[in-house]
Amino acid sequence: MPDESLLLMPDEWRAELLPRRGVRPGEVFEADGDASALWRKYLAAHDPALRTAIAAATNHDAAEYLDGKPNVLGAGLVAVMAAIESPHHRNSKVRPVFDAWIEEHGLPFAIGAAVAVLSLESARGTSIPTFGSLVEYEMRRIHERPLSSMSGVLFLKNDFHLLRGLLADVPDEEYAAAEAAVERLRDTPARKYLAALLFPDRTDWVDEAAEEVAKEAWTELLTSRLAHSVTSLDQLAAMRVRTIEAYAQHAGLIPPLLDGLGAQALPLLTAPTRHLLEPEQTRERVQAIALLPHDEATTYLVEHIAERFVFDAAVTAAARFPLRMLRALARHASQAQPAHLPLLASLALRVDARAQEALAETDRTSVTWLVSQLRPVPDAAEANLPELLVRPPWTVKRPKRKPIVVPGLEPDDEETVIWSEGERERYWESTEEIRLGYIEDWDRRLGRNGDAWCELLVYAPASIADARLETWSGDFGGLSSDVRATILARGLLARYGVAVADHLLKFLAVKPRLGALLGPIRSAEAARLAAHWYANLKSVKEHGAAWLDRHGAAAAELLVPNALGTSKTDRSSAAVALLRIAEIHGPDTILDAAEVYGHAARAGVEALLETAAAGTLPDRIPNPGDWFDPTRLPQVLLHNRDSALPESSMRHVAVVMAIAVDIKDDPRLAELTETCDHDSLQEFSWAVFEQWLASGAPSADRWALAALRFFGDDVTVARLTPMIKAWPGQNQHHRAVAGLRVLGAIGSETALRAMLHISQRAKFKAIKAEAAQQMQVIAKSLGLTGEQLADRLLPDFGLGNDGVLVLDYGPRKFKVVFDEQLRPYVTDEAGKPRKVLPKPGAKDDPELAGAAYQRFAALKKELRTVSVDQVRRLEAAMINARTWERDEFEEYMHGHPLMRYLTRRMIWLAHAPDQRLSFRIAEDNTFTDAEDDSVSLPGDAVIRLAHPIDMTAEEQGAWARLLADYEILQPFEQLGRPVMAFTEAELETGRLLRFENAVVPPGAILGLTKHGWVRGKPQDNGIEFGFHFPLPEGGYVAVELSPGLQIGLGADTDDQCLERVFLTHRLDDYYRGHSTGHPTRIDPVIASEVLAALDRLTAEE
Repeated sequence: MPDESLLLMPDEWRAELLPRRGVRPGEVFEADGDASALWRKYLAAHDPALRTAIAAATNHDAAEYLDGKPNVLGAGLVAVMAAIESPHHRNSKVRPVFDAWIEEHGLPFAIGAAVAVLSLESARGTSIPTFGSLVEYEMRRIHERPLSSMSGVLFLKNDFHLLRGLLADVPDEEYAAAEAAVERLRDTPARKYLAALLFPDRTDWVDEAAEEVAKEAWTELLTSRLAHSVTSLDQLAAMRVRTIEAYAQHAGLIPPLLDGLGAQALPLLTAPTRHLLEPEQTRERVQAIALLPHDEATTYLVEHIAERFVFDAAVTAAARFPLRMLRALARHASQAQPAHLPLLASLALRVDARAQEALAETDRTSVTWLVSQLRPVPDAAEANLPELLVRPPWTVKRPKRKPIVVPGLEPDDEETVIWSEGERERYWESTEEIRLGYIEDWDRRLGRNGDAWCELLVYAPASIADARLETWSGDFGGLSSDVRATILARGLLARYGVAVADHLLKFLAVKPRLGALLGPIRSAEAARLAAHWYANLKSVKEHGAAWLDRHGAAAAELLVPNALGTSKTDRSSAAVALLRIAEIHGPDTILDAAEVYGHAARAGVEALLETAAAGTLPDRIPNPGDWFDPTRLPQVLLHNRDSALPESSMRHVAVVMAIAVDIKDDPRLAELTETCDHDSLQEFSWAVFEQWLASGAPSADRWALAALRFFGDDVTVARLTPMIKAWPGQNQHHRAVAGLRVLGAIGSETALRAMLHISQRAKFKAIKAEAAQQMQVIAKSLGLTGEQLADRLLPDFGLGNDGVLVLDYGPRKFKVVFDEQLRPYVTDEAGKPRKVLPKPGAKDDPELAGAAYQRFAALKKELRTVSVDQVRRLEAAMINARTWERDEFEEYMHGHPLMRYLTRRMIWLAHAPDQRLSFRIAEDNTFTDAEDDSVSLPGDAVIRLAHPIDMTAEEQGAWARLLADYEILQPFEQLGRPVMAFTEAELETGRLLRFENAVVPPGAILGLTKHGWVRGKPQDNGIEFGFHFPLPEGGYVAVELSPGLQIGLGADTDDQCLERVFLTHRLDDYYRGHSTGHPTRIDPVIASEVLAALDRLTAEE
């Protein structure tokens, strides 16, 4: 059995460690025998120049060294002046002169002089001549190196391996002399730091150096090198190090920390970091934990067994510390999550069985029980399992199917561009994202810019661009980025349509990742591309699917000839694509398309559908990678739950899931669901997903995430949602998008609420936008708008029909009600408000009161963001004139137990033919007018929130008096909202002079982004020169700023001058300095809101 008290590092980590006296010897030092002679020759040849350079009286140290005296600091100064490097000693600042110093003055002198060299630098930078030349710096150009400038020295590992190695091996007297020589030099932060690095046993020096490091702004490199001398957590704390940040780890911090601290390093290895870690860095950390000879380290691995890379590290720790690992497993077994028991049991089986003999009886019993949990339910007999889970078709040789070929079919060769409503306009508007400025000579630009041909065709006046289109070769090759390529390609298609479609198809054939551009183009080649992407390229499968779904029957007609043609590649892709169209648009769609080509073609497509219905296997069977280990997964129980699938069948389950990800309504998945218990399939699929994540999430097996949709439930949603929110910050946007699709496919109210929350509250803009887009797709599929879907997803939070939640303490009760911001508070049984809900007392029922107290705490937490979102939604509904049908209004606004606390505080308008009625919802849930008289809403009424612009002054006044009488506070400004309008001059000129030249704080500008305003695109220097408000009817209200907002600084940038405030059709008017026209017909409510926002902004001046 191994000695479990030792920390044994891998050889590659040990190679990173510096030598240490009494611990690790240095390498054999081979001195350069010619160094002294060459150095003396050099000094003699350049003696006049050197003496001229050090003529100042303050340079006495260098002068003494030139006079032959053993002045350590002078030796270092002269060496820095000479800036010599030998071709035999690259990556060193001290050799070969160091070798000469040893020969002439001995090691202590040489060590001191090396410290001097490393602590000095030249103001103009150091050139590197060979022996025989001189850089004649005046001494005033050589100065003490600040600690902040040590990076150039600290990256030279050769010097520190050399110096520490020599000090590790010399006799005690010589070591003491070297220590004394360096101690006399410890008069600057840099030399204190170097002394601590070279003499780790001087803990007082290390303590002082740590204090110096703490004074610096950037400490990662300084810390990672000084770690070779650190022996206590206090020294790290002095350097403000409480975790291992990504850069410090990259600089090699972990091996020396383990060497100096041992098990004390565990808190640093497990503490969260400020910045994102690369996967390999995460792996290195858990590997380091596995090396630590301490119970807390093995316990950490056991408690985090399902996390990324931990299981493999735990296996390493089990081999190195078998007894510790078994004890940790025994302690944790009874409290482990059920889904993690197979992992822990699998780990226990990997421990040397001899270690169990040394366990206490109670621990041995716990480990035995844990191992039994690997397969607690007996395996089902093969005879009781379907063939799919015993000998699935992909495990036996299949007869080769004869392809169905109908030769001679030709699709329509017409090329068209089919735009959806507003799509062409959106494509053209996107070209505003590229700022070219004003260009006078387009021909001259063609020879200077690789993107210029596309830029000319998109941005040049028609008189220039149209003539050039005829001579354009269709070459997109010079485009500098995918983003730029997308914008320019959209502009080309929007401007020229079919005339550029063929060029664009050729471009997309070699750049399929931009396949979203294929959307509007309809042709046989476009259909072939889409089918190929969908059937063969996982990375762009969604682009192919989007095109097939969009063009439906027309796409099918274009694909039938290929699906029945002689080309094997085209036939396979087209067949898969036709099946996709059949799934989305129905089988008759592709049958009708085939009918166009005759009875033989229809018969061929019918055969294709019949084969698919029988569960035809894909050409490539997905095979789970090496990460898939069924011994570490929970059992899959059969429906009766008294028997389970054997391990051999669990891989078949994974293959079925992987296949079903790409085949809608795969019959194999239905057979699996009929055979197995749904809850155990849910736990199994989640454990597979965790196993995939823990192995580094190999991209070839992305199905492990997508397959969560098959058996996912609200538990899956709760587990997955935090990951989706975090993934974009880990450079995993695409994984987050896939996670959103899983939520959408699960489709429960909880899943859709999670998506809605992400669309409103996610930290990262891209995933917010993706969630919002997916919510729109789901809403459309339900025949709803996004806002209508959001109405339906608002939970009632357990409130009764009267909107009241009763908290029962037994002998006393409290009611939960809400204020104008939906903040919950409690009243006692007499209706008296309480500042806080009292804690349960001695006379209260302990069970009822405890549950009620926790329920109120949970409610406050749940409402923290919901309340803000609902207030914001109502305000947006007022501004955008959103309407509700009467039935909708009564169910989701008037009748909702939570929303009624807001809707009762608002003034509403009901419109019916020949009737307009303003009303509010009274406390008894009836409708009343401004005179507080009861009114009835017409059955066909369309209802919306009233905006002050919709009411007369008398009407506003009457409502204001009524709300004041009832002491009703509104959740946002409605009746008192300012009403503003553009002047005739502003609409004529497009300039809003009343706001120009105001100077405002940047924070006030950033605040507008929460109300529909958008920051401008940052330019090359990271400056945003404006912000704007997109008008619903098209165009913008734009503001040009000076000096501009610096990205990344937020409100810490300079105050901003509103140099120009103007109406415009194009945002690039920020930069062109001239106008391309501006909108003049602007909705009065939107106009009022925009002008009021600018008025508030400039009022802060």
